[in-house]
Amino acid sequence: MEDHEHRDCDVPCATTLEGRDYSNLRLRTLRLGGGPAAPSDFAELRNITVRQARIDRAHVRGCVLEDVVLENVTLRSPVIARWVAFRRVVVRGRLENLVLHRTPKPTPLERELDDWVFRTMEAEADFSIDIREADVSASTITTIPARKVRALPGRDFILDLASASKFARRSPLGEHGELVFLARQMTEFGLERLVIPGSNTRPRWNELLRQEAERGYLIPIVQ
Repeated sequence: MEDHEHRDCDVPCATTLEGRDYSNLRLRTLRLGGGPAAPSDFAELRNITVRQARIDRAHVRGCVLEDVVLENVTLRSPVIARWVAFRRVVVRGRLENLVLHRTPKPTPLERELDDWVFRTMEAEADFSIDIREADVSASTITTIPARKVRALPGRDFILDLASASKFARRSPLGEHGELVFLARQMTEFGLERLVIPGSNTRPRWNELLRQEAERGYLIPIVQ
């Protein structure tokens, strides 16, 4: 196990970082990928465990995480990541300020990369992300098929496209603001189902999700 503080980490396109175990990681800058011209250019992280990490700035453009464990990872400012595929990834504890959306107004290449990530996550059996021991309420992930997110029954919910179209027409103000934002992302990108994580640290958010589930707009996850 390694302790690292105040370092930069750069994993360029078409390179691999593997077999590391980090604890108390403090990074000034994290760069994964760059400007991939094809999925074969994605950076790869394999057999990596990161515990108790704080990252000041991050730039993520095209990477595959394989057999990766993330435990209590804080990005100090929101990071809008593009083209990230998860293969046997486990998240525990808090994951803060990660935003994974499809590219708005994509170029043909960007659309191809977005589609590759979604198709790969959908089709390959071992591509998945496990958030059953995580609180990802401070992050937003809309690029992964809902059935490939292993979530907790009774805590997490599914928003389908039919309900999302109704939420998307609401005013973004008030306590529904985050839900309205997610719904608008779904309708914009045509996503059929999205996992909405609950959080024991946000009682009002939990209550809102339960109320919407009782009204039939959210589907409770039952396993």
